[in-house]
Amino acid sequence: MYKVDVPVQPGETRFDISYTVPFSSPGVFAGKALDREGRVWLVAPQGVTLKGDGLQPPRQDPSTRASVYEVKGREYKVELAAAAASSEQENGPSLDQIMPRIYGSVYPILGLAFGVLALGFVLLYRMSAAPSATAPRSRPGR
Repeated sequence: MYKVDVPVQPGETRFDISYTVPFSSPGVFAGKALDREGRVWLVAPQGVTLKGDGLQPPRQDPSTRASVYEVKGREYKVELAAAAASSEQENGPSLDQIMPRIYGSVYPILGLAFGVLALGFVLLYRMSAAPSATAPRSRPGR
């Protein structure tokens, strides 16, 4: 339930509420409209269909190609289903994952980085093991 904390002007007012929920099969989504005169629309992305009582046949939003269902009544309970792939989608270009060019030479870069780190470690170790140059040397016989 949501509460509006600002005055709403008379006439038609539109509130767009968007959220995501984790999907589990079968996907069932239910809700209730508190306003008796208000209209409720459910929007499903392309490739997802809604089935349930009180849903009007979908119309398509021209900008996003999403299906828009109008709910008749105050309560709704819909089931989410993936639409069958159309022949247009099957014959269209497929998506290919193209990795950056640097991934072709990851091992040489890692080897060089570890080599530089090892060299730095050896030089620091040898410098701490060397005698201090500021300490006075004692001469034999004096």
